[in-house]
Amino acid sequence: GSNLETNADEANFSYGGSLTPAYLLENDHLKVYVKKIGSEESHASYSTSELVLGVYNKDNGQWMMDPGFFRITLDSHANSGSGTGYTKLIRSGYNLPYAEVMAFMNSTYLSYYINVTLESGTDFLILSGSM
Repeated sequence: GSNLETNADEANFSYGGSLTPAYLLENDHLKVYVKKIGSEESHASYSTSELVLGVYNKDNGQWMMDPGFFRITLDSHANSGSGTGYTKLIRSGYNLPYAEVMAFMNSTYLSYYINVTLESGTDFLILSGSM
């Protein structure tokens, strides 16, 4: 096959001496750490600003990981950005066409899903949502 250059697995995100359980999505250009939160059976409290812990750009050797650099809200409604839920790696492995983490958010505003996708050969993330 072609364009099978993405990996997805569990990894710890290390920053400031602490380790945070995460999912690592990686291709030739980016390493993306998405926080591992709760499970389908046991939801945990979180904010969407906690989802993407850090993005390392391999091409220029720079990190993007300032607190709150990534945040999702619906209809600019403040309550939609936090609640309970979980994250889940859709498929783990190596030499994949893309890697994807799904996050479920049950906020007081709405319940919804967020998909964070990294495709082979790209230097950007694809975000999609559904209810």
